[in-house]
Amino acid sequence: MQDDLRALPSVERLLQTEPLRSAAEQGPRGLAVEAARRALEQCREAILAGNGGPAGLEEIAVRAAHAMQESGRMSLGPVINATGVVIHTNLGRAPLAFEALEAIDSAASGYSNLEYDLEAGTRGSRQAHVEPLVRELTGAAAAMAVNNNAAAVLLALAATAHGREVVISRGQLVEIGGSFRTHNSASCTAFTNSIYLIYKDYTRSIFFCLLKQVTNPSSSNTNKHLNKTRTRNREKWNICFACNSFS
Repeated sequence: MQDDLRALPSVERLLQTEPLRSAAEQGPRGLAVEAARRALEQCREAILAGNGGPAGLEEIAVRAAHAMQESGRMSLGPVINATGVVIHTNLGRAPLAFEALEAIDSAASGYSNLEYDLEAGTRGSRQAHVEPLVRELTGAAAAMAVNNNAAAVLLALAATAHGREVVISRGQLVEIGGSFRTHNSASCTAFTNSIYLIYKDYTRSIFFCLLKQVTNPSSSNTNKHLNKTRTRNREKWNICFACNSFS
């Protein structure tokens, strides 16, 4: 075994052996060195495991050259979406229109006024480029763009339901990004594993909120958020709740 290990070539000798030598000349030398080291390490592991003697010099060079080519290959590539889901997170969400790609190329291929007000000659805001467009599309009084749904939910709840109880269907308690869960942004009250807009998810949750307030008002802060008003000589309860879909 020791003789087999000593018979393995050095990294430098491997780098001078075809086809790794040509691959190193065409690409970064650092990748070639790393590929050679990994190929030699695999040979050592095979010898220590008793899986035969050392491979030949040319064979190891072929393995290293192939590994180098694979490491330099683009990992992203086009696929055919046959899932039936048009906006599919695992497949890159929605494809960009050709006009959008041209706009990205025009703005991102050089410097831009991302956060610079050209008219005022001072620092600006990146929101200034998107807010007018979103306001025009939605009719909202103001708008802000964030880079994911989690941030949008957090900001929306902070603005509309700060300190309040938020009712969320269990069907929306999904995990995104491999670890993030909805209840990291909101306090969750859920009763079913499917979404039933009228009864099972929301009205039952609201009922228990009211029941808790009536039976033990001192232990709940619900009374701070249920404003009792009179409209046309009858009482109505205004209940604020929010839900969001992480589709």
